Amino acid sequence: MLCVASGSLLAHHAFASLYDANRIVRQKGVIMMFAQLNPHSLIFVDSMDASGHVEHWALEGPNTGGMAALKLNTIVLRSGDAIEFCGYATKEGVDPLRLYQSPEPITLSLKSIPRPIFTGKLISPALMLLASGQRVEFGREPLCLDSK
Repeated sequence: MLCVASGSLLAHHAFASLYDANRIVRQKGVIMMFAQLNPHSLIFVDSMDASGHVEHWALEGPNTGGMAALKLNTIVLRSGDAIEFCGYATKEGVDPLRLYQSPEPITLSLKSIPRPIFTGKLISPALMLLASGQRVEFGREPLCLDSK
């Protein structure tokens, strides 16, 4: 019996390669889009900065199976719902933007409908507080978990 394992199959990137554990971001905003994807789901959130300008965020969650285990789906993460999150920003020098455009519809009659492109600064969330009151922790040891 031959058994071969590859580290890249288990994890395609490490937290430390993209994120800075010292760059903690706390925001309140509105869910704009939830994309259930592999290898990472994305939750696009818009918030206001201190000057009243809109900031776009992309919260990188686990794959579709991981999101299901956390009981996070399109019913729980609805566009327009309020969300509070705390997590880690990308390291200096790492491109912080993520883009997503939903797949083109198979039906020809829907192909003329424009598909919006969502973009946001990438965040590795440690804690999310949903509009329903649900508290979601992503299994990290952040300073965020001390916040209410």
